[in-house]
Amino acid sequence: MKVINVFSLLNSLVVTLVMLMNSREGSSYFYPIINDKPLILNNCSISIRGKILVVDGGGFRIPLEFRSFREIWIMQNVVVSGDTLHVLAKYGKVVYILGRDGVSSVLLPLSTRWFIRGDIAIAQTKKFLISRIVVGKRIVEGIIRNIKLLLDYLSSKNVLDRDTVSFAKRYVNRALERLDNARNVNDIVSCEAEAWNALYTALSERFSFFEGRIKRPPTDPLNALISYFNSILYGIFIRFILKAGLEPTVSFVHSPYGYKRFALAFDLKDIFAPATSVRHAIMTVNRFYRKGILEESFSSSSRGCYLRDPYRTLVVRRFFENLKRKVKGYSYLTWMYKECIKFREFITGNRTGYDPWLWKGRFPKSRSLESLGDARAYR
Repeated sequence: MKVINVFSLLNSLVVTLVMLMNSREGSSYFYPIINDKPLILNNCSISIRGKILVVDGGGFRIPLEFRSFREIWIMQNVVVSGDTLHVLAKYGKVVYILGRDGVSSVLLPLSTRWFIRGDIAIAQTKKFLISRIVVGKRIVEGIIRNIKLLLDYLSSKNVLDRDTVSFAKRYVNRALERLDNARNVNDIVSCEAEAWNALYTALSERFSFFEGRIKRPPTDPLNALISYFNSILYGIFIRFILKAGLEPTVSFVHSPYGYKRFALAFDLKDIFAPATSVRHAIMTVNRFYRKGILEESFSSSSRGCYLRDPYRTLVVRRFFENLKRKVKGYSYLTWMYKECIKFREFITGNRTGYDPWLWKGRFPKSRSLESLGDARAYR
């Protein structure tokens, strides 16, 4: 005879009701649960009762069993104690903190088995020393090809006109051609920069306020959203890289030298950025622009341009909904983790080549890693 867990049933019912209420545009600002998978919270306080996370806010007190979530994304208006964070870490829950600029912290519990292995770290370092140029070229090729697909997408959605896209793609194609002859990391980075600049130049013709990529701080809504969503991707890839057993500080395009960041997360997240963070930023700004709510959605000053609530809440919820959508059989989040696994298998020699993820289609079969030079990496 099957025993029904009444608490779990009630818990699921409450969360479902809240999510249904959140589905109405503008209403999610008043409810603490922005998304359930992953769990995203705002405008509430959280505490622990046994193995229950209690979410208190917006007129709701919602109990969530620990087994119902693996990670929590905490937005600015959430009150949490050190004891609560301690218990969450004890049970292996990852906590992301979303500030005004994006992800400001990723709290990874020490009790979690992250599968980091010495043999992978050694193999990754060897690959860097012998074949950084080869692997860097491959990663950047994936980035450039996805930028090209993004331009086609923006044309199909009438965000950019055909002539603008056609002109931009000339420079993207030139970047791909130059990449074949790149001899050092600076050449590789230059090719990637040319492709991104072609996209940004095309966007500057669509949005008069956009004058190219500006960071730290962003000066306009499009730059603000690109930076915000990119930081979320960075946080996601830190977790997936560690879960896959890779060494996050040994990268191939971005510089691995220094103490400030996990550079491999930048390498791999940039492959997905055109299809996810950058695309969603462009489409969100375009939607707000057409609705005439762009100015009220952002606060601008000499310190930068940032999203206001409740729009920040709405935008974050929609971005995660987009990441959960399926493309080529899997969600974007699943593809991101599979990319880390694929890269690990290539690093350890269990895979003969590395073809970065493409938004649509596949890499040309004629382009093998061996043809790019340095065959020592594949012996």
